[in-house]
Amino acid sequence: MKRLLNVRIRELKTPILVGSVLTIVFIVTGFFSGCPNTSGRKPTGSTGGNNTPAVTPGPYVKVPYADLETYLRDTASSEKLNYIEVIGEIPAEAFKGSGGNPGALGQKLKDHSDKKVALKIAAYPAGVTDMGWCFLGCTSLTIAPDIPAGVTVMSGCFQDCESLTTAPAIPESVTDMSNCFASCKNLTRAPAIPKDVTDMSYCFYGCTSLTTVPNIPVGLTNMTNCFYGCTGLTTVPDIPASVTDMGYCFYACTKLTGVTLNCNYSAGKFDSAFTNCGNLADGSIKVPQDQLDKYKAGAGDMGTTAKRFAAIP
Repeated sequence: MKRLLNVRIRELKTPILVGSVLTIVFIVTGFFSGCPNTSGRKPTGSTGGNNTPAVTPGPYVKVPYADLETYLRDTASSEKLNYIEVIGEIPAEAFKGSGGNPGALGQKLKDHSDKKVALKIAAYPAGVTDMGWCFLGCTSLTIAPDIPAGVTVMSGCFQDCESLTTAPAIPESVTDMSNCFASCKNLTRAPAIPKDVTDMSYCFYGCTSLTTVPNIPVGLTNMTNCFYGCTGLTTVPDIPASVTDMGYCFYACTKLTGVTLNCNYSAGKFDSAFTNCGNLADGSIKVPQDQLDKYKAGAGDMGTTAKRFAAIP
């Protein structure tokens, strides 16, 4: 057919007709180039050559949990953010770390820290209640997966996840958030804190980019080192009366301008709470009227001066 078209073109004398025939050639060429791809790409869920999971069209690539290690090693990009949705059966114990190590799922990410990952979990196994240290040290985790309802423990869950910029919603079932986002230095906004959380010690330790904090739940007791080194914070919500431990809570919050403490002072449990908080003005720390003298007496232990305390109006 191509030879026939070439012969006809040579016989034509009018430029307009030549252009018309060329248009026909382009149409015919486009017709054949638009034929379906029969290159043999595997369907979703299958495995390509060298046991590499096939790429699924769309924002997130569906990768079986059993193949995640291989995918991160051989296929994931070292230059772009990898959107990965983990599918298939995942053991419940894979979500819990211990002994200074992340869980099995987190370990796969940690072993390939040069691959930035936005993570989704297609389906959590039944009975996941403890996600303590799940993603500990996963410096490549940029977007965290949703947390399933029923989880109660999230201690250290995202500690040292330096690339994490936004936090997932925390289920209402959670009670322990100690160390949860410690050293997540690029985290800018904290999630809503569930009403039954009692322990937030070290929760946002070293979150230097954190600028806003949600309300602190009534019933919280431990805030030791909670906002240590959060140099971006200027204001924080009122501290509830239930809090009993605040040692180093606001240590080196250099931009903090004030705070209201509804809790009673407890000697030895509030030490260095305001050390290196140089932006606090006189009267900027509000406390209960009947606790004012105690707070002033303990000001030195708290790393501040008595004149910075005033009674809650």
